[in-house]
Amino acid sequence: MSKESVAEQVQKHVATNPKKEDHTYEYGRTIGKDLFKKINATIEDYTSREFYKDQPILYIVVMVKKLKIVTNVIDFQIYVRLSCPDPVYKQMVFKYEKKSGETKMLWQIPPKNRCDDIIKRPKRYALENSWREQVQTVLAMDSGLLHKFVFIENGSKPNAVITEKIED
Repeated sequence: MSKESVAEQVQKHVATNPKKEDHTYEYGRTIGKDLFKKINATIEDYTSREFYKDQPILYIVVMVKKLKIVTNVIDFQIYVRLSCPDPVYKQMVFKYEKKSGETKMLWQIPPKNRCDDIIKRPKRYALENSWREQVQTVLAMDSGLLHKFVFIENGSKPNAVITEKIED
């Protein structure tokens, strides 16, 4: 009796039409849960540090990065800032208010090629509920409204300029 090849095993499996448990939506939800755990752990870590202890607001920047050595694997780099960052591609920004303990997503910006497509065909994306908010964000970034929001959020000071010394 010959041993069944991997291809034959796969064909048999596909022929049985099994329920697909790893749907992309579920995969996205799983990534989201993991990401929020990391964000909350980062907030907890930074709010306990001496430098950030008395800061009323923190901005959490999440940069999305695809790993080059493994395909379809996404890594998140999380940074904490005292000022609201300038919007860039492949970025999520959250605002943490210490007083209320709330973390609010300010924006999520997709990669440049997706942004370009959204700008060319906003109605196509706006039809899907899951894209409506990103369409508004991308169009606000393209028109300059998102930059104005950042300017106001930073107390009408340029993003990277520190005008006051923070006491330790």
